[in-house]
Order: sequence, then structure tokens, then C-alpha cells
Amino acid sequence: SGGAQYVEIRSSNTYTESVSIVSIATTAANTLTLRAQAGQTPIINPATTTSCINIDATSYVTLQNLTLTGSTTHYGIMIGGLPGTGPWVGTSNNLTISGCKIYNNTHGISISGFAGNNMLIENCLIYSNKNDAIRCSPAQASMTGMQIINNTIYNNNVSGGSYGGIAIFATSTAYSVTTTIIKNNIIQVGLSASGDACLIFGSTTTGAVFPTYVSFTTCNYNDLYETGAGNWTGRLNTSTNEFTLANWKAASSVDANSIASLPIFVTAGT
Repeated sequence: SGGAQYVEIRSSNTYTESVSIVSIATTAANTLTLRAQAGQTPIINPATTTSCINIDATSYVTLQNLTLTGSTTHYGIMIGGLPGTGPWVGTSNNLTISGCKIYNNTHGISISGFAGNNMLIENCLIYSNKNDAIRCSPAQASMTGMQIINNTIYNNNVSGGSYGGIAIFATSTAYSVTTTIIKNNIIQVGLSASGDACLIFGSTTTGAVFPTYVSFTTCNYNDLYETGAGNWTGRLNTSTNEFTLANWKAASSVDANSIASLPIFVTAGT
């Protein structure tokens, strides 16, 4: 109780630990924010097999301006427990991840278990993770209101075992992800492996397809750039890979104003 609560990291040190935000009694009036103090660049690096930050059964949480790295077999941010195995504690609604740098983890951001509604991922830099930048695979409940906006995603899937971009997978015909907004993102794949894709929606790595799994309010104004043999732009509720942006637009009826242009970065990792 007592209104909005802030935990502010006031130095640019590296913290060799993980952060667990589980079963905290937050509300719309009593929110929780973990953030870097203005001008500071703290790094959370557990250097172990735990995730940098784990959120489960806690709503109204904001993560802001943090650097998350070094989770060698887990995730920069894990929401809802380990995909496929749990443990899954409960739903986490109204989460915001803003201005974070997430790199050198197994996945950048993983959303699983009971997941939650009204999640916003914005203004983040997500790169050089072993598998996907963002993987959403709810295993206990459907989701609505996912927003992925103004992020830069590049050179993920460095181990070659996944896709590298944004992946929203079906785990059961019982669950769906609806009213999704994906816009104004830069997504570059194919720098490290073949079989990369910018966007994967509605089908699993084993080929199972659930045709109504993912639906959009908006998916547009993105830069979807893939390079190299065997890499492709996207797949939406089908097993067919669309290898060019033009094919992706025609097959998905999304990304009408999106482009496929090589992003020229001034300095890698900034």
C-alpha cells in the first residue's frame, strides 16, 4: 500500500545477481517500478543459470533503463516461469519494459505460463542473444493487449537453434494472443545463422499450426530486414515461410507500410 513504489539503482556498477519479482501484491494504485537513476547505466549479470529478472504472479510492474546480460541458459527477462516446464505461479498483467538493453542471454524476453494481459515492450535494444529476441508462448491462459513498439532487434539466434526475431507460438488450441500491436520496430536477422525470421506468429517449432492463434490490431511501420540464404521475413498462422517482404505482406495482410532496408548502426550495441 501507499501508492507507486520505486526501486532505483543509483550507480553504474555490475550487479552479479538475479532479481525475482514474484507474488507481490501490487495494484493499479500501488505499482512497482525498478529503474536506473537518470545518468546511470547499471548492469544486472547473474553469471549463472538463472534469469536476470524473473516476474511471475505480479502485475503493474515497470522495468526501465536497465542492462540485462549474462544469463547463459535462461533469459534476460522471464515472465511467467520456464517455457514448457514452469513452475507457473500466476498471471502478471500490465507490465512495461522500457528502454532496456538486453544481450548475451539465451532469449532476450520470454513470456510463458499464465503470462498476462496488457504488456508493453518499448524502446529496447535486444541483440546477440542465443535464440529469439522476444518469445511469447503462453502455456496456461490466453493473452490480449501485447504491444511491441519502437524496439531495435538485431543479430539474435547466434546459436542457430531458433529464429532470432519476435516469435509468438501456439502451445495449445485452447490459448490465443489477440489485439496485438507490433509497430515501428527495426528487426534484422540472418547475421549469425540460417533459418532466421523476423516475425513468427501462430505455429510451433514442431510444425503444429493453430490458425486463429494470433490476431492484430496493428502490425505495421516496421523495418523487417533479413539477409543470407535460408532466412525469411515471416509466418502467420501457417506453416508457409514468406521469404520476402512482398510475399509476407500479401500472405499476412499486415505490414502494408513496412520496409526491408538494411539498418546502418553508428556503433554496435548502443
